[in-house]
Amino acid sequence: MMRTPILLLSLLFLSCASSISTLQPAQTLKEGAFHLSMGLEVPIPASQLRNAVDTAKDIQDDIKASLLADPNFVPTDEQQRDLLNAAVGLGFNGLMTPQPVLIARYGIRDDLDAGIYYSGASAKVDAKFRFLNEKALTGAISIGVSKSLMKGVVFDLLEKIKVEDFSRYDVHIPILFGGTFGSMGRYWFGPKYIYSKVKIDAKITNIDDTLNVDHGFHYVGGLVGASFGYKYAFVFAEITAMHLTANPTILGEETDLGGLVLMPAAGLSLEY
Repeated sequence: MMRTPILLLSLLFLSCASSISTLQPAQTLKEGAFHLSMGLEVPIPASQLRNAVDTAKDIQDDIKASLLADPNFVPTDEQQRDLLNAAVGLGFNGLMTPQPVLIARYGIRDDLDAGIYYSGASAKVDAKFRFLNEKALTGAISIGVSKSLMKGVVFDLLEKIKVEDFSRYDVHIPILFGGTFGSMGRYWFGPKYIYSKVKIDAKITNIDDTLNVDHGFHYVGGLVGASFGYKYAFVFAEITAMHLTANPTILGEETDLGGLVLMPAAGLSLEY
């Protein structure tokens, strides 16, 4: 009876989806300046993933019933494919669970800064270069690389599939534009692209073979954000909307796990 609440608490603190947020304005930090941010973001996955997880849960119930009748029961190819679909989807799209965010940035020079980004799901390093510095508008491009830190607990939602190996690496390229509200805050917006490489090795109950998925996925979309505050302390909010293209071939059949992915985020930032 205690397994479900423990699992939910674990998901909350360990998190379960690599971040697609940017959480930085178009302006670069002045040379030698520090920026610290903390907050929460909420991944809202594509509807195909939610459908895949719901389907997998129903299939697990069918497999459990079949195993009670015959302990040597072997899941059908279709059941295996649907379980693996859900595992792959969880690997790059996650569930709608709030996850903490910590960010530290440092100004290398006035038009270049770098940052470290950490959440329960992933760690990222990036550099941002300012290419436009007009009075009314600032423009910058950022390039970052992240690695998933997702724990195996998220795959425990799929009781009849054991994920033996999982890795995910992302390349983030946002182009940011923005301005200021005088000394009271900033706003930023722009397009973003993410390339994601996901690898999963998994085994299904009563299946000897290891099932492998090694595939690249693409996110294309944009973001808008703003911060308000005074002197050194600011509150911020940002929302990212991206279309995920994800058509992995699983057990010889192409599967669509993509669609619209949203990630709102909010928190507090300090600059000095």
